[in-house]
Amino acid sequence: MMNQRISVWIVCEQTGRWAAAIGAAFLRAAEPKFSPRLYESRNLRELESAIQQQQASVTLVEVRRDNLPQVLDLLSSEAFHSTTYTVGLMDYSAWQSDESPHIKSVERKRQTADILREAGAKQVIDSPRRLRGLLQLQESLASRCACAYPADKQSIEDWVRSILPWQDE
Repeated sequence: MMNQRISVWIVCEQTGRWAAAIGAAFLRAAEPKFSPRLYESRNLRELESAIQQQQASVTLVEVRRDNLPQVLDLLSSEAFHSTTYTVGLMDYSAWQSDESPHIKSVERKRQTADILREAGAKQVIDSPRRLRGLLQLQESLASRCACAYPADKQSIEDWVRSILPWQDE
């Protein structure tokens, strides 16, 4: 059986609902190739220090109306953008507005998602019920981890033998 790979995912949100939904989705996934280790932070400052300490593979940031400018600044910063795969988790408040009722909420949601992608988010998710993309991301990262050559510990021949399918038996 292949070694289980552990990846670090950091979830930055105020309430914990996204982290709970993500954890539950990974538990429900059939035969995950690796189990991401979830870390939670409650604000963007905590997130910045957690990324430096943990070397996160994936960073998930909750986007609300009140933190949208700060999230955009963070996503577009070169240091942040180059170190992690970033996912925007849109809170309902990010696209709902009483200020401009002439613009439909569906259009505001699309515009907010577009802005987040332009700033550097690789994925944007608008509900904890729509986490399928994260499960696909998990599988993709697992494939990369399984095929990444660990140059510091073993020879190329040993590494190739370890990833051959019949070695699992």
